[in-house]
Amino acid sequence: MTIPGFLHRISCHYSSLSPQYADTWRSEHQTDLETLESLPLPAIQIPESIVTATLQNLQQAKKFWRIKTLAISKFELAVYSPESQEEIIDMNLAETYNRIQRDTTLLQGPEALGEGLDWGNMYAQLRSLAHDQTCAAYSYLTWVLILSHIGL
Repeated sequence: MTIPGFLHRISCHYSSLSPQYADTWRSEHQTDLETLESLPLPAIQIPESIVTATLQNLQQAKKFWRIKTLAISKFELAVYSPESQEEIIDMNLAETYNRIQRDTTLLQGPEALGEGLDWGNMYAQLRSLAHDQTCAAYSYLTWVLILSHIGL
């Protein structure tokens, strides 16, 4: 679904499917100056320029998703790999999460307005350990580490 020519070929505006759909579209987009019959219907297929722009946006979203996943992974490492039991007991989870998010994604939250880093509880909403793709990512990273450690 990310091949531009394919997306263009399979696209179809609903107004081209039947005269009733065309009338519905025209009635929803009609202005006072136009008669229902004179209002031109949109192109049947989505323009290639929109397909290209949409796929570029998708690529940018994937990059940001990877950065967010990296931030969550860093947070999980901080929480699940403390130096001592006291370190995890004394850890301010909100501050740790928000600091890692800010430093990894380069995006700021309310701390930019002087709230400090201990705002919110977004860390409590993480579900990555139960998410299949994240488990696969950890498995992949583990094998990369193991193979690099033994020199392969």
